[in-house]
Amino acid sequence: MVGAAHADPLHISFWARDSETAFAQKLVDGYNATQDKVHVDLTIVPGEAFPQKFGAAAAAGSSPDVASLDLVSVPYFASNNTLLDITDRAKTLPYLDTFDQAHISLSKWNDKFYALPFSAEASVLYYNKDLFKAAGLDPDKPPTTWDEIRADAKKITALGNGIYGFYFSGACAGCNLFVVSPYLYAAGADDLTGGGAPSDVDLNSPAAVSALTFLNSLNQDGSIAPDAKADNGANFYSAFGTGKIGMQGGGAFGVNDLIQNKKVNFGTTLIPGPTAGTYGSFSGGDTIVIPAGSQHVEEAWDFIKWATGDDAQKHFIADLGITPVRTDIASTYYAAKDPRYKTLADALKLGKTAKTLYANQIFTDTSGPWLALLQQAIFGNDPKAAADAAQQKVLDIVNGN
Repeated sequence: MVGAAHADPLHISFWARDSETAFAQKLVDGYNATQDKVHVDLTIVPGEAFPQKFGAAAAAGSSPDVASLDLVSVPYFASNNTLLDITDRAKTLPYLDTFDQAHISLSKWNDKFYALPFSAEASVLYYNKDLFKAAGLDPDKPPTTWDEIRADAKKITALGNGIYGFYFSGACAGCNLFVVSPYLYAAGADDLTGGGAPSDVDLNSPAAVSALTFLNSLNQDGSIAPDAKADNGANFYSAFGTGKIGMQGGGAFGVNDLIQNKKVNFGTTLIPGPTAGTYGSFSGGDTIVIPAGSQHVEEAWDFIKWATGDDAQKHFIADLGITPVRTDIASTYYAAKDPRYKTLADALKLGKTAKTLYANQIFTDTSGPWLALLQQAIFGNDPKAAADAAQQKVLDIVNGN
C-alpha cells in the first residue's frame, strides 16, 4: 500500500532589516526546526530602504506576513493603518510586563498594541583600559560625569601617536540617535519622546543645548579624532577596535565583536550626565509586527510568540551577544555572561527612544535636522545657534512646510 503523500508546509514571509542579520537567520532556522506545518522564509532588507519598501508593499497589497520594524517607525505605520492591532493577543502573554519600557511605549499607538518588542540595543560607553592606564588614569574607574569624560579625554589625547580620547561617527544620523541622544537624556532632555506635535521634538531646549555644548568642548579640546566628522558609520565600531580611541559610545553588537576579537582591553560603563548619578541610554532595535495585509495572521502570531519567548530570547539572542528585549532575561541570563553585558542590561532599563510620527524625516534622514544639528553644534562654534536652526527645521517638517 502506498502511503499518503506528505503535505508541504505552509510558507509565511518574514522581512527583517539588515541590522538583524547577525541573528535573524539563526532565529528563523531555530523556529523552523520546531515546525512541520509552517516554514518561515526570511528576507533581509537594507535598513535605509526598509520604510519605503515596507510602505510600498502595504500600498500594493503585497505585505509580508510578519516583519521586524525599526521601533521608531511604529507610530507612523500604526497611525496610517498599515499594522494589525494585536492588543488582545499581546495581553495573553505571561511575560508582557517584562519587556523594556521604551520598546513597549513605541509598540503602542492610542493605547493599543500594534507591535511587540523583538530585538534590543542599549547604548553604553566603551573605554580602553590600556589607554586609561597609559594616561595615568585608573583603568577600573571610568568617568561618571561630563567633566570627568573631558578631563580623561584630554589626558588620553596627550599620549599622541594618533591616539584620541573620544570618537563617534559624526556623519551618521542613525548612529548618533543611538550614541549622542543619551547625553541629551542624561541632561534631562526628554524632548524627543512625545507623540508628533511640534513641542514633542525640542532640539533647542536648555538641556539639549547643554549636552551639545559639552560635546562641542571635546572637539574644541582636540580630543575627538579628526576622522570622526566625516565618518558616515563605516567606522562606527572599527575605530575603537584599532586600540587608539579612549572612549566611544556603542551597543551590544560592538561589545560582542570586541570580546571575540580580543584586540582591545576594554570596559563598559553607563553614559554619564553632567553630575554624578545621572545617566542616559537610547533603546534601539526593532519591534515585530503583523502587517494589516498579512495573509497568515495566526501563523505569524505563533512565530512572534516563539521569537519573544524564553528559549528564543536566551539561545538565539543572548547567546549571540545581543541584548534581549526582555528585562528579566537581560538582567539574569544575559548579564551573567560577562560584566560588560551587565552594563548593557542596566542601560536597557534606562533607555529612551524618540517617539514621533516624523522620526525618519527628523532623525534618520541624512538630510534631516538631526544630523545637520550634530555637524554644526559639535564641530562648529555656536551650539545654541545650531540648535535653534535645527528646531526651526523640525517645525517646518511637522507643519508640512
